[in-house]
Amino acid sequence: MKTCLWTRRCGHSLTCLNIDIPYQPDQLTVHCRDCCAKEANVVFVKDGIISEATLNVLVDEEGSVFEKRREPLQNVILSGLRVQSITFAYETFGAITSSGNIYMWGRSNYGQCGIIAENVVKPERSVNHVIVEVEIHAVDDYCMHGERREPYDIQIVQLSIGGSEVLAVDRNGALWAWGAAFQNGDSTAWQPICLPYRVPGLLGRRVLSVASGRTHHVALVEYIAGVDELHGLDEYAFLGNSSNCFQSNLPFVESCEHCQRGRRSVLTDGESTKSSSTDEPSSSPVGRCPLGVKLSFADDAECFLEPRPECKPRSKPQARQRKLYSDAHCRGDEVELYELPRSKQQHQASSSRLSFISFDLIMPSSSSSSSLSEQTIALDDSNALAGCVSGQSIIPGSSNLTGNICLAELWTWGGNEFGQLGLNDFEPRCEPTRISGSSAFGIVKIAAGAEHSIAMSSSGEVFVWGSNENRQIKVADQRRVAVPMLFKAGSCAKVIDIAAGEKFSAFLINGIDYRPECYICGYDRSDKDGTPVLRLYFPETCWPASLMCSDDYIICGCLEDTDAALCNVFYQIQFILIRHVQILKQLVDLINEIREENRFDESLFRRFAAGLRRYHLILANKSQSIKQYLFVLDVKATVEKSLEILLDSRFQNFLKQLNADYLILLSGDAFSLLKLNESVEKKLRYLCELNSVEHHKQSRLLQDVFFLPFTVFSDLHLIIAQFNGDDKFTKNTLKMLKSVDRVFRFYKNIASDTRKFRLKHAHSSFLAEMNEKAQFLVKEFQRGQEPNEFVDVTENGRTVHCYLLAIFSGSFLVVTKSSFKNYKFPLVWTHNVQDDANLLVKVIVPEGELMIKFRDPSGTKEFVIAFNNALLLYLSKPCSETPLLCRPPLIRSGTHQFSAQNKTFPGAVYSGSWLLGKPHGNGHLTTKNNCVYGGHFRDGLMDGYGEYKIVGENGRWQFNKGQWRAGVLSGLVFIEYSDGSSYEGYFENNVRHGHGVHRQGSILYVGAWQNDKRQGYGVSDECRSKYLGMWENDLKHGLGTLVTLDGICYKGVFEKGAFKNGMMLLTDGTMAKGEFSDVECLNGKASIYFPNGDYLEGFLSGRLQEQLKISSGNFYKNGCCSSDGIKSEKDKQNNVHDFENSGFPPAEQKWNDIFAHVYHQLNCAENTLLTADTDKCWQSLVVVCERFRKYFPTQKLQTTSSSTNTADFIEKIPNYSMPCGEQYYYMVKNYCFQAFQLQYHPLGRLINGLSDIFNVSYSGVSVHSSLLVEAIEEIHSLLKRLYFVIKVLFPHLPGEQDMESFVSEFNFDLPLSSWCLTTYNTFLYDSYLELVYPNIFTLFVIKNEELDRVYWMNIRYVNSKSDVMLLDHLGVEKQFWPVIFTDTSDLDKPLACATARKKYYADAIDCFQRLSSEFFPSAKLKIIVETFEHINKCVSQGACVEQELTAWTADSLVPVTTYVIVRAQIQRLGAEINFVQDFCPQLCNVGEMQYMFATLQACYHYLVHSKGGL
Repeated sequence: MKTCLWTRRCGHSLTCLNIDIPYQPDQLTVHCRDCCAKEANVVFVKDGIISEATLNVLVDEEGSVFEKRREPLQNVILSGLRVQSITFAYETFGAITSSGNIYMWGRSNYGQCGIIAENVVKPERSVNHVIVEVEIHAVDDYCMHGERREPYDIQIVQLSIGGSEVLAVDRNGALWAWGAAFQNGDSTAWQPICLPYRVPGLLGRRVLSVASGRTHHVALVEYIAGVDELHGLDEYAFLGNSSNCFQSNLPFVESCEHCQRGRRSVLTDGESTKSSSTDEPSSSPVGRCPLGVKLSFADDAECFLEPRPECKPRSKPQARQRKLYSDAHCRGDEVELYELPRSKQQHQASSSRLSFISFDLIMPSSSSSSSLSEQTIALDDSNALAGCVSGQSIIPGSSNLTGNICLAELWTWGGNEFGQLGLNDFEPRCEPTRISGSSAFGIVKIAAGAEHSIAMSSSGEVFVWGSNENRQIKVADQRRVAVPMLFKAGSCAKVIDIAAGEKFSAFLINGIDYRPECYICGYDRSDKDGTPVLRLYFPETCWPASLMCSDDYIICGCLEDTDAALCNVFYQIQFILIRHVQILKQLVDLINEIREENRFDESLFRRFAAGLRRYHLILANKSQSIKQYLFVLDVKATVEKSLEILLDSRFQNFLKQLNADYLILLSGDAFSLLKLNESVEKKLRYLCELNSVEHHKQSRLLQDVFFLPFTVFSDLHLIIAQFNGDDKFTKNTLKMLKSVDRVFRFYKNIASDTRKFRLKHAHSSFLAEMNEKAQFLVKEFQRGQEPNEFVDVTENGRTVHCYLLAIFSGSFLVVTKSSFKNYKFPLVWTHNVQDDANLLVKVIVPEGELMIKFRDPSGTKEFVIAFNNALLLYLSKPCSETPLLCRPPLIRSGTHQFSAQNKTFPGAVYSGSWLLGKPHGNGHLTTKNNCVYGGHFRDGLMDGYGEYKIVGENGRWQFNKGQWRAGVLSGLVFIEYSDGSSYEGYFENNVRHGHGVHRQGSILYVGAWQNDKRQGYGVSDECRSKYLGMWENDLKHGLGTLVTLDGICYKGVFEKGAFKNGMMLLTDGTMAKGEFSDVECLNGKASIYFPNGDYLEGFLSGRLQEQLKISSGNFYKNGCCSSDGIKSEKDKQNNVHDFENSGFPPAEQKWNDIFAHVYHQLNCAENTLLTADTDKCWQSLVVVCERFRKYFPTQKLQTTSSSTNTADFIEKIPNYSMPCGEQYYYMVKNYCFQAFQLQYHPLGRLINGLSDIFNVSYSGVSVHSSLLVEAIEEIHSLLKRLYFVIKVLFPHLPGEQDMESFVSEFNFDLPLSSWCLTTYNTFLYDSYLELVYPNIFTLFVIKNEELDRVYWMNIRYVNSKSDVMLLDHLGVEKQFWPVIFTDTSDLDKPLACATARKKYYADAIDCFQRLSSEFFPSAKLKIIVETFEHINKCVSQGACVEQELTAWTADSLVPVTTYVIVRAQIQRLGAEINFVQDFCPQLCNVGEMQYMFATLQACYHYLVHSKGGL
């Protein structure tokens, strides 16, 4: 924006000087440099830096340029600070930084700069010190009702300088002052105050803007009233000075309940009336109250404020001082967040949570009801204004309508010699005093001269008062005016900006052809009798937009655009908005007077009046905020931004509600029932004349006048249409404005038709019983002979004798002579019946349908269009007269109660989504037995995810949630019963079928189900025992293993729940083998093997631990002969080995139910894995992942921390068809690792589910040494089947025979530790064993407990020996000793022996000690290989040069390795060795590795079985 400076030149004429400084309000000021006014200094802010330039005002306009010398003050005085605004008045300067600090310089004879001095050459920081002190003082501040306020940081946003006093407004609306306040008497006796203080008369009030004269001040203060309540106040912007006032986007601070009530009622009538009980309660102010107390919650937090009826007693504040120096900035606002307590969900222990069937994956999140939002119907905020006639309350939430709504009033104080206070007298005031009735002016900007004041309203009106000696307020024959008077600017002109100099006033008026004109009053002071008004003439290319006055200079911001038409469009938009603001103000006054005379439908009229008041303030705020964009955007962008905020969806939603109230009044013929007195009728006629509204009926005048607020879009459309823009934005805007205006007028027409329809059928019973004021008639059809009339109506095949069909905006009415039926929207559908004549229309409703036959196809078409348009109105969708465009969505939301005769849901109430008369989508169903279902429906039946609570007798209940199909449970579900039992798993046809978990008290079953019974492999934990085996018909049947809490283990065959044949192992080592009648009870041929080697065989019966009956048998002592030969200790060991290595059942029969579900998800079968279609499997996999991910946030579905972008991971299918090789393997490995981390991925669910069931199977009671082999076989079997599942997705992986082959070839030139020892299934072992490591390793520890105990005892003993003694005892050859005694004295030998371990074998020992810290078997194997390499390195590099090194053989390796093992002190080495041996297939493929591992085993056995030598 260009800056134009007007000043006096060569006499008394005004000259316009163009300055090459961008115009910004409050960032530019001019002051005289010499007494002759030949030069002027321009002080301005650019990029946060204050600069000063000298201007010669006596040269011609063409030569008016800056001097070359520019002195940036920032570099000298304000270095390091960014200045936001600058103010100059009465020879005093003030600057505000971006952090809210103040810098003052210039005249300071009354302490204006914070110190007493005649002139302050440089800015002082003393004021900033005071602000910091005020921040401390604010700790003990109080509102106007005595409530204590919380402290806050002081940040100044506006500065106003008077002749002797300076005022400042902070970001919270508090007013501060320093200097010499006006006092009665001689000014020389005024007492200056250098420390800022709060202005006493405005404590607790929010100051929006302030202006200062020589001795008086004018403040624009938020209006507080405690009358009526009005909801929705915090949703709109306040109306303040567009350039100088307090910024409204800052949060309110807390106040007491009295302040809250006062602010909530700010938009009501102004008279003390009690709020109606029918009104909705208003919401408490959010963020900050107008009286300056900080709230304790954020704007986006839901909060509830408890009333505080009694104010706290005021206590004396205790002042504390704290000073800051240098260039320290004030701290920003500290926002205290308030978080609501969240509902606590009961979660079961993690040990009982099975990932594969966890109901966390069954149920969607709390927002899952919106997962089908694309199918449900919601209000379309982006739509123009369709659907407001439905009568639904549409209250916009906190929106981008900036700030908070408020009214403003004028407060003045100081000198009053010329009536400049506007208080209808000439008495001065030392404290702020309110100008009575000023809240009704709608003031948005104020200005003050030396002895006069100006205020501009939002409707373009200006009020002036004070001194008129120079005719600066243009009041004839009056030297001074003591009350605000309306400035006469012309009947059609609107003032868009004001400014005040010391003895003159400036006005920017929207003039002829919408081109602004600037007028000055009182500037020509020499000619007392001359023309009091001067007009400033601008070049044709300049369009004035903003005014400021500084000293005797007039500063004008001008638009300079090559496109004059675009500038004209902007000013037309501004004029239209101001005009409509004025219309709304007049309508508010008119409706208030009408309400005084009438009491017709008080609540509805009151709501409509409140809506008009709110609309007035919102539009006024938008009109003022549009101008702000000129300072940061060009004209075209400003026009576009203006139209954007006017077409804002939330603003339109507000107009929907206001228009709905108007339509209800119009359709109910309310305007005809109003009685107007002569005064009100005169105002009505005047308002009609101004807006070209003509009609002879009073009711029609009222209808048209109150429709004027909705014509703003029509006026804007005419303006934009004149511009003839070809860009996309202009075309879309024209289309939108036309659509909005057309919809408003369409609503008005249907409301008028509704009024006629109600008058026509006023005495009909159906109209009286409907009694729905929000219903508007769209179309009516009658039975008759005309083409658009119907012939016949049938309902469910029966003929209905009706004579009237009426389509309303909310229902479809069928009227017969004796009754009527009202089918409410949106649960009504129309469907064209395909017949030859095209005369039939089907109307579908819940539990029924209507068939309507017309005489002519035109009647059918007209009915369908009217019906669909009515539905579109109800659903807030745009209407159309074209059949193809006026189709409402088929899926809708509504509530219906089914009849008692309904076969599916008799007597139930359903609320949710519908499709063609049937529940479809998300919904909520309540049966007549109070059973509740919430979830998804399809084609009238429960289908998809849902939650169903079944209420039974005697307080029993059952809660089902999971997947439904065709009305029955099918899929993954979770069921909870009233007795505390539960089931998680799969259902089919409403019974348990597939993999599932059942919990009942202390009993837990995990395994397969079939037809609601346990069938197949499963694990049952019954507190004192655990069974792992086969089930049939809900009983233990088949091969299985049973472990009791006493440590007894049974393996064998179970029949119908009883143990029949197998082996039993007692805790003392006794083993029984043969026939049983049940656990612990032998019955038949059996053998008993005792720990001492004795055994018994024969026909036995009874309990082995109590009394055993021997019918026929033989007892053999250890070493005695039998008929078969000698029974040796080896035979006994073979029997025990057979017991431990027998798998009951085999591992291949376990957990097939889990894999069956995965195969089903991949759309393949287990027996067709080798021939499965890989492409279809990947497609099925993506569908499954997307279905699960649809319900859950990504962060909740990651089992481990990962930075994987899950969306890209799912959508991107790897190149599974590339040739197999090392690159192929790592691609598979990376994909699987990412999939394992995601619960919703089938591979992730599978591996986590397999780990969970393993941990359940082999924990607790089942931690038995005899189950180790069975657990190992189970792991191998599970990972083998998991490998084949992955091979379905990656078909080029090797087969079963080669899956343990190495991925890459070995480089024999490198050390063994550098070889890639990875096989194709290594990543599966590492991933799975990491999840089950605690339980599987515990089994290894128990199995090797005795050997590891002996090993540890020996280790602890020999580890106390010195290195030399230990090396000698282990038989390590001298050449491999890490110490050489050559030339070593006897005294130095102990020291050499003590440091031997640190010299050579330390690396090997440290490496081997890491064995227990790894979980992966491949990682443990790598540590073993590295340990041997360290040993080899130590031997090869550590031998003495003088000593010849012999060959490095196994005889030499074993003692050295034993030495390293002893010093490493691995506590459970036997378990570690067996763990690596069982889960590292690499050991079988590399000879060197087998050699190393065999050496390690030999060393371990040596340490265990050494006799006394250690």
